[in-house]
Parts: sequence; C-alpha cells; structure tokens
Amino acid sequence: MNVKKIAGIILLISGIAMILFSVYITNQVAEGKAKISNAQNTVDKGSSLFSTNPISKQIGKVFMNSAQSQIDAGQSQIVYYEGLSGWLLVGGIGFIVLGGSALLFLRKQ
Repeated sequence: MNVKKIAGIILLISGIAMILFSVYITNQVAEGKAKISNAQNTVDKGSSLFSTNPISKQIGKVFMNSAQSQIDAGQSQIVYYEGLSGWLLVGGIGFIVLGGSALLFLRKQ
C-alpha cells in the first residue's frame, strides 16, 4: 500500500474521531450547563432566604460563597470545553478534507 494512501486513511479516520469527540464534549457541556443552572437557582433561593436581616445575611454569605465559587469554576470550565469542542470540530473537518483529498488526488497512476 502506498504511504500517501495510508496517510490519507489515517487523516480521514483521525478527522472522524475528532468530530465524534467534539460532539461528545458538546453533549457533556450541555449537561453541565443544565446542572450549573439548577445549582445557581438553588443558591439564589438560599441567598434570598438568608437575606431577611443583616445577621442572617452574613450567615448566608458563609454558606453560599463556597457554592457560588464552585459554580463560577464550573462556568469557566464550560467556556474552556466549548472552545476545545470548536477546535476539535474545525480540526476534524480539516483532517477529513486533507485525508479525502490525499486519497483522491495522490493515487498511484
């Protein structure tokens, strides 16, 4: 088998794998967004319960700051993985185009 043909097949398979992984990451990010939204609603409800007077407001801040910092960390991870998913999608499409082109145009005559 020709080395160029093997390289084209490897690029094609790698591109397909990258796209599938990008779709998987996108689905996981969507689930994470739903969980973060639910957690944020819970924190907001808890904060409103503790905001009735200044003393309970301070107590509520102690409990809610930890949860809010975890929510903020989760949101920053979502931004990272959304970017990663986008780059994997673009790279996968590029690899499929390169691999398909290599298989079509670099055939042995």
